[in-house]
Parts: sequence; structure tokens; C-alpha cells
Amino acid sequence: MTTEEKHIPNDDELQQGPVQEKKKEKEMPPPDKPYDEMTEDELRERATFERTWRLENNFGISKEKIDRWKGAHGRVGSVMAGDDVYIYRGLRRFEKRTLVKKSGAHPEIWRRELDFTEEVVKQCLLHPDLELTYIRTEMPDGVVETVAQSILTLSGHGAEVTAVEL
Repeated sequence: MTTEEKHIPNDDELQQGPVQEKKKEKEMPPPDKPYDEMTEDELRERATFERTWRLENNFGISKEKIDRWKGAHGRVGSVMAGDDVYIYRGLRRFEKRTLVKKSGAHPEIWRRELDFTEEVVKQCLLHPDLELTYIRTEMPDGVVETVAQSILTLSGHGAEVTAVEL
């Protein structure tokens, strides 16, 4: 191959990283009936089928493998970025604590923030009745953060304020 035939990537191509060859998509089987005639349950079932079908046929990720991940980790999600698919699981609260310690972030500030959030949930949660240990070790991190934020919002934190000139 001569230098003239060799492709030299430009700056934009270099910033985008390696170009992924698109896999040719197979034809997805059509639904049994039109979408507008499906019930909500049928639509949810079809959406799950379509996601799983695409993962298996376009990326080689089998339903069995997804089921194994779900069995090991509970909820499993996926996201497309560029031509790649990323499969992930949720972060548990104790994992966040461990990662914060490993990261070298100021331990006292992060510890106080995490402790405060967990204590808010423990103090104000009416149902279910959860022990602080469970909140710190078993609950998904995002759930702890979301519940705490909801409690604080209900308590008036973060409410939109309109300045009134006197």
C-alpha cells in the first residue's frame, strides 16, 4: 500500500476514537398485531423483546447472559453510545462509600454528606421500616439519594423562590 492509498485520520476522527464497524442489522420479526391495538402489558412485553432481540442480534449478547446478570445483580440496564452498547448494574450504597474512600476525596466531607443523607432517610421514612445498616449496605445508591432528596424537598429545601421587591 502506498502512502497515497493509506488513510490518515484528521483531528476530528482522532478525537472520536476508533471507528467501530457497524454490524449489519437483521430484520426484526414484526409484532403479532399493530402497536396501537396492543394493551399496556403487550407494549411493555414487545419493548422488552425488541431490546433483547437487538442486543442478541446486533451485539451478540444473549438473553441467557442477560438473565445471569439479572440473577447476580438484580436490575440491569443498557445504554447505546455511538455504535457501542454498554450493559450495567446499579451501584449499592456501600460501594459508593468504598469508591469515595478509594478516590482520595476529602474523607471527612464525603463521610458527613453520606451519613447525613442516610440519617435523613432513616429518620423520616414511614414505610418500609428500614434499619440504618440496610440503608447503608443494601439499598441502591440512587434510591437513597432520591428518597432523601424527596424528603428534603417536602421539607422546603430546594423550593423555587421568587424575590419580591418591597
